[in-house]
Amino acid sequence: RILNERRLERMRRIEEREKQQRVFHANPLPKTHQAKCILPHVTKMESTQIKPFKFEIVDRRRDRTVSADDALRPSHPPVVYPPPILSRAPFVPHKPDRAPIQVTQEPLSTEIRARERKEFDMLIEEKHRLEAEQKQRMQAEEEAQARKRVRQSMVHKARPLPRTLNAPFQIKHSTKKLTTPKSPHFIVEQRIVKR
Repeated sequence: RILNERRLERMRRIEEREKQQRVFHANPLPKTHQAKCILPHVTKMESTQIKPFKFEIVDRRRDRTVSADDALRPSHPPVVYPPPILSRAPFVPHKPDRAPIQVTQEPLSTEIRARERKEFDMLIEEKHRLEAEQKQRMQAEEEAQARKRVRQSMVHKARPLPRTLNAPFQIKHSTKKLTTPKSPHFIVEQRIVKR
């Protein structure tokens, strides 16, 4: 708790310091109507005059491009020949010698897996059905046994009288010795004696 308070105090101090740094601290201009102070005279500078200029490399580059264009320009017109494909006979497809491929219907692995999965699901359903039937049979047997037990317990069966009712009650003496009482020795008594 003390550490949290110290941390919060430190954070507050840092925030105050940042706020003070944000405050503008420039000295204001002197008020000329109150005090007799004259501002220094500012001399006006003339603006820069823009003059056209030219690099020598521009002229050299222009001379080179003109000479290169003259070298690329042919001195005589080009000769144009007709395309040779127009003089050839057109392509005619011919029938192959071998027999066409016969497409056979092969079973797909997905179909095989689907068939196997369907058989497996049927086996699982049969197993669950047999388990449910067996469970119902067991419950019916347990209910029949419970009914049988209830019927048997409801039948009244006479209980014979105990033998003690025929003979009179006799008192038997205990064989244990009687306890001899002993007075406790408290420490309080020793303190009283010492005084």
